[in-house]
Amino acid sequence: MLRSSLVLSCLVGLSIVPLGAPVMAALLGGCSNHDALAPDPDAGTSTHSSSHATSSSSGTGGEGGALPIEPDGPTRLTLVDGVVDAPAVAFCFVAYPGGVGAKAPFPSGGLPFGHALVVPLPSDDIPMSDAELTLVTGDFASLGSTTCGALLADPAAHPAVTLTSLGVLPASTLTAKRSLLLTPMGCLGDATHVDMNQEAICGKGYTPQTPTITLSAAPLSRLADPAHLAFQAVNATTALKKADFYLRPSFDGSTDHPVIIGLPSGAAGPFPPFTQLGAADLGSVGGSDVGISTNPSSSPQVRKKLVDAFAAAGLASIDVLNGKGFAIVAVGASPSVGMGSWWNDLAVVAVSADPGTP
Repeated sequence: MLRSSLVLSCLVGLSIVPLGAPVMAALLGGCSNHDALAPDPDAGTSTHSSSHATSSSSGTGGEGGALPIEPDGPTRLTLVDGVVDAPAVAFCFVAYPGGVGAKAPFPSGGLPFGHALVVPLPSDDIPMSDAELTLVTGDFASLGSTTCGALLADPAAHPAVTLTSLGVLPASTLTAKRSLLLTPMGCLGDATHVDMNQEAICGKGYTPQTPTITLSAAPLSRLADPAHLAFQAVNATTALKKADFYLRPSFDGSTDHPVIIGLPSGAAGPFPPFTQLGAADLGSVGGSDVGISTNPSSSPQVRKKLVDAFAAAGLASIDVLNGKGFAIVAVGASPSVGMGSWWNDLAVVAVSADPGTP
């Protein structure tokens, strides 16, 4: 089955997170509908307000001080599955318009919910041009060796899977000299996907006929401190309008350290990253946790083990070294509803801000 979406010259529903004006220009370049990519003005994610909030949160930059400039670097791409009402998703990136789509959806068995995949670039799976992004869900085994092109040309021939077009990514997004995180989030919708708490699961306005599927596109900062860890957070949930992110070290009696407060849905922050904890301050990764709160000034409503968040991105405790940067990505339903028969619980994934770097 093919779910239609309005295809623009920019990605429909895309949330590009500000990381300073140079990054915004790089990601928006070549896109003829910039409003589709701009942050929600009501969410407080403009470059100015994001910078103001993050300088006080991270303890760097200083109130009224000049923010650092994000340096150019190798293009990196990380995918995280944040689709709330599917166990896994696969991806098709096909050149637009008129791409052949000669590769099969990847990864072959689907990317499980709450897990990350680093895609080396350049990649045979991703054209370095304007590219339509389509999600594939359902019975991946039924596809065999079917290519993305064949699947998109005749979706009715593959009734065991569902295709959801998220629109077209401009080439500049896939070639910018940044580390980019793409996270499809929200609910795809289905006749059976109903619940009295469905907006706390899928986001405001959700019904089976009005899905909330969208995409967060967050450029991750490579700025780091050789003597500390660098952390950002990504609110890749449609169910949490705003969220507070905390880190709690493993030591007895440790208190929560706020990474960022009031992070809007689809957004990433702080910039510059939070750098108040070194590896020794964090203690054992296995005993540390991530706390998330949706109520301002309240204790975290949910805690997730940091070691599990790293494992979901293929990282281990030995990768957590001073001078390294990471992004804590929240996906799934509101912590108030937990996991249900057709939806995934809130999960966190801790991805590298600069994957592939020794």
